Amino acid sequence: MKSILDLILYKHRRFKGQTYLKHHFPWSLIISIVFSIFLTNSYADFFICLAFFLTIDAVLAIAAWLYYPSDL
Repeated sequence: MKSILDLILYKHRRFKGQTYLKHHFPWSLIISIVFSIFLTNSYADFFICLAFFLTIDAVLAIAAWLYYPSDL
């Protein structure tokens, strides 16, 4: 079974050796913040919306990590 640390530091030749935290997460965070600002009207709603978007992104990253074999 793959560990959580492997997921965080995941490098894959198909994705040109990019890691999730270093290359993907910052863009996901910026985009989620922008969308959350425009979709909400209170601080609580902002953080709920932001958490929702980041959760979706994490689920998709985990799915890709599990789907693609590491030896392509």
